[in-house]
Amino acid sequence: MTTDKYTKTVLTVIAACLTVLTLQSVDIIPKTYANDSILKLPSVDPNKNYGLVPLNKDGSIDVNVRSAEELKVD
Repeated sequence: MTTDKYTKTVLTVIAACLTVLTLQSVDIIPKTYANDSILKLPSVDPNKNYGLVPLNKDGSIDVNVRSAEELKVD
């Protein structure tokens, strides 16, 4: 009886390991990798006075109002 339990246990462990190895090689969920060479952002010169929008020399931003309607800002 002990040999039968031992054999079944060893075969179950081997089957579980083979299942894990098979699932790792199948790639059911594809892996993603970060790669900055695909998306090239423009280089930023710290000596220039700009941000995401053009800045004035004093650091303020010009805003043009295109409508005279009141806007609700909540």
